[in-house]
Amino acid sequence: CDQEDIGLHADCEITNNKFYNHVFRYGNLGLGEAYINGWIKFNSGDIYDLISIFFINNLDKKFVEKISYWGKIKFSAIYLLNSLRPHKYNIKSHYDIGNDLYIAMLGTTLQYTCPYLPQGYHYDPNNPQVLDEIQTHKMDRICKKLDLKPGQRILDLGCGFGSLLKFMHLNYGCSGVGVNISSAQTAYAQEVAKKENINHLEYIKNDAYKYLLSQPSASFDAMVSIGLFEHIQYADYFKILKEIKRVVKPYSKCLIHALSNIHNNQRHDPFIQKYIFPHSTTMSVPKLIENIHANEMVTIDLEEIGQHYYYALDQWDRRSQHFFETQRHNYDEKFQRMWHYYLQVCKAGSKNGPSYLTQVLFVTHPNAQHPVKNLNRV
Repeated sequence: CDQEDIGLHADCEITNNKFYNHVFRYGNLGLGEAYINGWIKFNSGDIYDLISIFFINNLDKKFVEKISYWGKIKFSAIYLLNSLRPHKYNIKSHYDIGNDLYIAMLGTTLQYTCPYLPQGYHYDPNNPQVLDEIQTHKMDRICKKLDLKPGQRILDLGCGFGSLLKFMHLNYGCSGVGVNISSAQTAYAQEVAKKENINHLEYIKNDAYKYLLSQPSASFDAMVSIGLFEHIQYADYFKILKEIKRVVKPYSKCLIHALSNIHNNQRHDPFIQKYIFPHSTTMSVPKLIENIHANEMVTIDLEEIGQHYYYALDQWDRRSQHFFETQRHNYDEKFQRMWHYYLQVCKAGSKNGPSYLTQVLFVTHPNAQHPVKNLNRV
């Protein structure tokens, strides 16, 4: 396969005849499983090149149209099984696989989400500091959107390893609470806060909605949620936004950052559903805004930054492959191939496919007027 005008080339060899039936029956899920099983070998190029060529020529859509009856049955079974499992099981199956891999992959900022490259920034893939730099730009941009002030108390829903809240404390003088259902990530954030004697931050292992219900009204000056809405079903938007409005002070700013779509398509890719993020979704921007307004709050800024995701995914893949090759670990060859495929298909989607990531900024009062100041757009 070639797309020489943009530097894409994939010379591949099929090593098992099961490949053809599996891919045509199951689409991206089939291609991913074929790659994991070693049924396709690349003499030049990589899976990224092949998938990018599919995206550029709309072959991914043609595959979806040609998915067999049995493929659709299999997809439905994956979605049903994931929906029946406890939420904590689905979270644990990805976020608690091992902090060693995430620490090696994510860099010192430990941000497992889209970065931000300001205007004029030169991306050098071989610069060992580049991932930390672009993730720091993202965190600082979020702080500026929220218009943070010293002494404010911030709520971070789905706080990951706690690094955004730590950044807000060290650079903007804020205190706060981070809520996360992942045991491994919460324990790591608590350990870092204790080790660095950061007494103004609290990290709690809990479901975000359950935590909101337990809090008194007007407890926080701002709310941020990075990635959480990739795990919230559309039917739950209204109730969680209602509680966010209640626990955050009136006229305060809130920001939600998540992989998104504009078509209200709640079902994520079957490969991602089966192997990476069970029962995940992409945030519906129309549904989110509709429910923000239904709770008598006001959307004041909407920014699409999905094109920046490519750079983080590129770095994550380079770092994770280096980790697999040079460090002792418990990840077998099939896991490594699965992980590489996951990062490469997402990287191809962000560069050449239909991948979106949206930041939605809103204010917790219907009469609020809070313009976003001094933010250059890329």
